[in-house]
Amino acid sequence: MPDNDPIPLTRAVDLTPFPVDAFPEPIANMVDEVSAATQTDPAMAGTSALSAVSACTGGHAEIEIRPGWREPLLLQTATIAYPGERKSAVQMFMVGPLYDVEKQLVEKTAPARLEAEIRKQVAVKAAEKQRNAAAAADPKNNDAAMADAIGAAMIAESIEVPPIPRLVADDITPEAVGSVLAEQGGSLAIISAEGGLFDIIAGRAVGANPSRLVARIVTVAEAARIASTRSATLSTTCSQLSTPTTGLCPPTRPPHCSPRSSRAVG
Repeated sequence: MPDNDPIPLTRAVDLTPFPVDAFPEPIANMVDEVSAATQTDPAMAGTSALSAVSACTGGHAEIEIRPGWREPLLLQTATIAYPGERKSAVQMFMVGPLYDVEKQLVEKTAPARLEAEIRKQVAVKAAEKQRNAAAAADPKNNDAAMADAIGAAMIAESIEVPPIPRLVADDITPEAVGSVLAEQGGSLAIISAEGGLFDIIAGRAVGANPSRLVARIVTVAEAARIASTRSATLSTTCSQLSTPTTGLCPPTRPPHCSPRSSRAVG
């Protein structure tokens, strides 16, 4: 560079191409097709594909870093690109199958859920009737009526209504994460097409301390895992916590890449 030329403030960086071939063939083909259809860098669709795959593994696998240190298998990703660079469109294509499966699960479990709800309602009414009868009985001779009331209440309490299946959450607060995780057996994917998720985690949405919010997420997630473990039967491996997250947001400064490319940050 000649001595009289100004020193550039930025410089171009040659990025390593996203390893699409590392995916199984069906996923690799989908990444290529979505990339071609949306005219975006394969890294954008590839990152969303990783997020979707991570959602599928939630609650099914753990990684042992060293003896005694185990973590659930999950992935946290972020796609950085300018507004209008098709982030939402790419994610819609790649995450769409998850929503399709979620819809199928909701429809498949609807009859069992309705049956359980009716059984629960009938049992609650019966328990109320038995409780009223015990309350109206002679206090000196109401042992049988009390036993019937207690038995009816226990039966009503034992009937569990299956929750509506949910695989993916979008705009969700740390408080809501805990209840949804508990309902879904400790497994949930947080996938958002906007950057608001980072505001929530950083505490800007509610003016809270970021570290406290992250700690709260961990706390409610651990509580969900414990609840899931306690309710597991001996013949079933209890679900392990998995909360993969992915976010798409605009960059805070110009990236060192072409306008129609993206940088996947894992």
